[in-house]
Amino acid sequence: MTPTHDHAEPTLTFREILCRVALEGQARAVLVLLACMIMSAATGHDLRLSSQAAILTFSLLGAIALERGLKAERSKTYAQAANFYAVALMNYLICYASILADSLTGNP
Repeated sequence: MTPTHDHAEPTLTFREILCRVALEGQARAVLVLLACMIMSAATGHDLRLSSQAAILTFSLLGAIALERGLKAERSKTYAQAANFYAVALMNYLICYASILADSLTGNP
């Protein structure tokens, strides 16, 4: 018979959670920007069109996630609200990265 040890999972601090969300958001933003570049190269359209579509899409997804998080917080389901807030933060980070990439392309 082998002894069993109950190890408690360490709880994450706010800083660690925020760092994980930021890193995940940056990784996804790079993938979205690469997808925009591939789409514009494949279709022959301007990169600005695909980046504006990404900006619109992810800002709307962020707004929806934020609203669902507020609704979950009002109904006192805080874990679910935290998840929705993390999703909203990630979508807004992708949106802001798309805005930055759009402004760096130098298109008027």
